Amino acid sequence: MENEIEIDLQKYVRALIRSWKILIGVPILFAVAAYLVFSFFPVKYETTAMVAVTQSRYVYNFDPRVTSTENILPNYKAYPVLAMSDDILSNLLIQWKNKPAGISTPDDLRKILSANLGADPSLVNLTVQYKDPKVAADLANLWASIFIPNARGTFSGQGENQVQFFGDQLAQSKTELDKAEKALVDFQSTNQVQILTNELNSLLQSQTEYLARKRNLQYLDQDIQALNEQLGTQSAASQASLASQISLINLQNRAFNSGVSIVDSSQTGGLGTSNSINSTPIQLQINNVQDLANSTVGDQIAFLNQLEKTLQAQSEEIDTQLKNLAPQIFDLQTKKQQMQTTLDNLTRTRDVANETYTTMARQVDQSRISAQGSDGEVQLAAKAIAPTIPVSQHKARNAVIAAVLGGVLVMIAVIVLEWYKGFKPSLSTKPVNEAGS
Repeated sequence: MENEIEIDLQKYVRALIRSWKILIGVPILFAVAAYLVFSFFPVKYETTAMVAVTQSRYVYNFDPRVTSTENILPNYKAYPVLAMSDDILSNLLIQWKNKPAGISTPDDLRKILSANLGADPSLVNLTVQYKDPKVAADLANLWASIFIPNARGTFSGQGENQVQFFGDQLAQSKTELDKAEKALVDFQSTNQVQILTNELNSLLQSQTEYLARKRNLQYLDQDIQALNEQLGTQSAASQASLASQISLINLQNRAFNSGVSIVDSSQTGGLGTSNSINSTPIQLQINNVQDLANSTVGDQIAFLNQLEKTLQAQSEEIDTQLKNLAPQIFDLQTKKQQMQTTLDNLTRTRDVANETYTTMARQVDQSRISAQGSDGEVQLAAKAIAPTIPVSQHKARNAVIAAVLGGVLVMIAVIVLEWYKGFKPSLSTKPVNEAGS
């Protein structure tokens, strides 16, 4: 068919055979050149410091109210990234003494440093390649010493950052505690809670006594009325019976115990009582009456009536006293509660500040021990040592690769030239063919 293109492979094979010297010579030249080039490269030594990421064997918990999160799987892939961060590499530059002149930035360090996970993802390899084996080992160990506390503080809450944080909180809580204690001491210098309590208890005791006396007077008044009704059924001029005389003596005794004083008949000329509840005594007297043993029913009725009036006056006086006590009690209760509320607030503030201070003090000790301990979640597994054998430059391997590459390039060049020789005549004869047609 006219559109088919025939390719003569034999022609290209013959061309390659004709160029056998070039096919052999050029790869040899490439191999020698590669070998020589890699021979001039400086010798480098490689050493590795290994860091292990494990679970802590001990969990410090000085305060049960502050607990650590447990059973969180570490993100192993983040550790190599952190190891190559600008922050850690900048600190490494600062702490690396006698560093060479060509290394001054984190990017310069990245040319000789590498961080990766080991065969077990819990191992992080910090590798250094440098021309001096001792410098390489020292740099790897210094890198690990900077990386470990930083990783502890970042991923497990251990490290100097945590100590500093809780230390600042402790200082702040101490200031708050001092302020709360001073405010409480200042208030105690004017605290009247106990004074008001005593005054209030005194008034309440007086109120209780008045109420008890009023109740007794009510009972006494009921008994007087009952005896008066009983005597009213008898003749006023008749001699009083022994039973009524005994009842009257009993009422007199009860009236006396209730605060009503009985006036001696020898001084008053008859039966009498007086009230001693206030500064203005309320007295009742029956003058020109014979001794109690010779009294008549009428005398007893008159005495009972006067005693009842006296008790009524005394009851009214008690009501007045109770009425006067009420506003005093309310006022003292209000003042006491205000004082007590202020005291409670100051005490509660002091207690909270003291709890906070105690908690922060325990956390400072706990974080300091965790930071100084060697059993943290991130710890050094193996130090780097100065290598004695340099890193292989693979001169032979690189020479073979260069030879193969050179041979491939020569083959391609020969095939392209041979194709071009056959393609050029076809271009020159094409117009002639078209004219003949």
